Formats: sequence, C-alpha cells, structure tokens
Amino acid sequence: MRLLTFNIRLGAGGGVLAKPAYDVPASEERDMALTRAIQATSPDIVALQEVRNARHAEKMAAWLKLGCLYTPHPSSYSLNFFEWGLALLFRFRLRRQGNFAVFFDPDVRTGRNGLWAQFEGPGGTFAVLNVHLDVRRPAIQIETLAARTAGMDGPLVLMGDFNLPPDDEALAPIKDRMMDTCRAVDTPASHEAEAVGTITGERCRIDQIWVSADGFQVGEAGLVPLRHRGVSDHIGYYADVDLRR
Repeated sequence: MRLLTFNIRLGAGGGVLAKPAYDVPASEERDMALTRAIQATSPDIVALQEVRNARHAEKMAAWLKLGCLYTPHPSSYSLNFFEWGLALLFRFRLRRQGNFAVFFDPDVRTGRNGLWAQFEGPGGTFAVLNVHLDVRRPAIQIETLAARTAGMDGPLVLMGDFNLPPDDEALAPIKDRMMDTCRAVDTPASHEAEAVGTITGERCRIDQIWVSADGFQVGEAGLVPLRHRGVSDHIGYYADVDLRR
C-alpha cells in the first residue's frame, strides 16, 4: 500500500509565499492543483497537514473518492482568527479513530493535536498517526508521541510534518521503535527525496513517514512527480509499505 504525507499550506499554494497562508483567499483552482498532486501518486492513505477546516478536507476527499477524518488544532493560534488542522484520507475500512493532544502552550493558547485511525488493510489491521509538530519544544512533543505509540499494539505508521530533519537528536525516542521509510530502502527515488528534501528550496526532509520495524516492510519511498512540486511550500512524500506476515 502507498502512504503519502503532504503539508498543503492551508490550500494557499506555493506561488504566493509573500503572504501568510491565512491571508490568501480559498481557491478551487489551488485545491484542484493539490488534488492532482495527490492523485499523481495514487495513495491508499494520505496524511494532510494545514487543512483549512473540515469542509476543506471533505471536499478534497470527495474529489479523490476517499474516506475522510479531520481534527482541528486547539485554539487555532493565539489570535483565534482562523482554523487549521489535520486530515486523514483513506480507501481502507476504518475500524477506530480519535485525536490526542501533542502540545499546548497555555500562555499564548496555542497547541497541536494528533489524529489517529485504525484500518483494516491488505494483510491485516494497522494504525496510522498524523502529526504536525510545533517548532517550539520539539523534544517534549516527541516524548508525547513516543509514549502514545508505545501504548499501541500492532503495526504502526507515524507520518506528518515534524519540523525537524530525520537526524535531529529529539527524534531518538521514535527511532528506538520505528524506522524512517526513506532510509529503509536504497533506490533512486529515495535518494532524490533525501537530496531534495520536502520543503521548497531548503533541501531539508522535515516531512516524514515512520513505520514500526516489526510490522512493515518498505518497498519504495520518494517525492510526488516534479510537475506537482510547486503546489505548496512543501513537497508531498510517499512510501510503499507492506504488512509483515
């Protein structure tokens, strides 16, 4: 099955970087460009970050003919003037779902949630967590994720925008149990993802897919096709995985 993680910059597009994403009006044209980028990889499960709201997630899911889950982040920044959140789009049977707190700063009333789901896929049942970590206090957030994943049985996928490169020391608790899909294979596509990175112009792979080493085999990893790499300030990253039998 193919997994894809993609920070879609609130649907604002990659060509209007001079403005904050929340100041760029919603556009069906930009959403369609994002949808075409996702379609180009034919994913089975998509983890989206920076989704405008539930309607935004549901619209893209309908275009892609996929199921949809959405959760907002708490307080939507300290000013409370816009909503954003996480979505999971999927083609497998959904068994369970939920969200959880990853980080919250009571002084400025901002935070980040995580979104999780359990699916019945080819070969059995597995869980997926979607996260978008805050750049502040990364170690605390990683420890929260490590504790959360330690309490989950069975094959596990953790994907999203970590705002950290994969070699960052803060990721050590995750590395103890899970493997970085990009480095689990030795292919031209995985090498390109490592070299190009997932954020436009910075050659830094902060968008990642981790899988439990005892639960999955990784067959391939890479970036969305070149023609679709300007639709956000991030580049969609995918991994092909199979459940171990």
